[in-house]
Amino acid sequence: MKITGFEWDAANVHHVERHGVSPLEAEEVFLEGPLFRSTRLGRFIAYGRTLGGRYLTVIFALKQGIARVITARPMTASERRYYSKRR
Repeated sequence: MKITGFEWDAANVHHVERHGVSPLEAEEVFLEGPLFRSTRLGRFIAYGRTLGGRYLTVIFALKQGIARVITARPMTASERRYYSKRR
């Protein structure tokens, strides 16, 4: 999956910040070789680590290489197990 950039607006910035994640951290997940899954709604899930070592789940839509982050939050325990087993 090739991501060439990110699209943010005030609403999705506010949403990820409510989860204690900055937009920059959400983007960092894509630098460290995340694990991707697709959903039935045409969205994608990225599981990965930030440069600071936080484990995050990032849900996003992809259009012409641009990722629009819908939400980002710390991984749950079950997501961390899933990520660890498949890495």
